[in-house]
This record gives sequence, structure tokens and C-alpha cells, in this order.
Amino acid sequence: VPLPADDSKPDLPLRLLIALAIYGSPSKALTLGQIYDALISQFSWFRTHNKEGTWKSSVRHSLSRNGEFMNLKQSRGRRGIWTLMA
Repeated sequence: VPLPADDSKPDLPLRLLIALAIYGSPSKALTLGQIYDALISQFSWFRTHNKEGTWKSSVRHSLSRNGEFMNLKQSRGRRGIWTLMA
């Protein structure tokens, strides 16, 4: 994935950035917080805008609305882990 030369927003759809974060993880599955962390660590735009809730809301929306993502529910009240549909 080409990284922006400056602090500009990545020129790829958010759903693709999320998919790359999940696919790039050792387990091919991440919690929502881990997805945020992956985006923040990979792209400076997300680091710069970390305090804003807008992009995080967009991540949640993308996960819940795109059929390419599947939420694996965890037991004992823990949050789900997101993975890619096979």
C-alpha cells in the first residue's frame, strides 16, 4: 500500500484499509481497538486525527455494513473479534 508522502488522508477506501489491517495481523482477526491501533500505527493521518471520533465512527460503520467483515462473538461479555469472510 503506498503511504501518503505527507500527513494527508490515505487515498484508499476505508474498508480496504480495514481489510489490510485484519489480513496483516498474525491471527487474521482483530478487535475494534486493534483495528484502530493498526490504522494509527500505519498512517500518520490517523495518528494526527486520533482524538477525533469521526473516522472511528466510520470504521465501526464500515465493519457493520460491509459483508466482507464478520464479527466473531466472544463469550463472557467480551467484545467481538473482526475477521474477513472466507
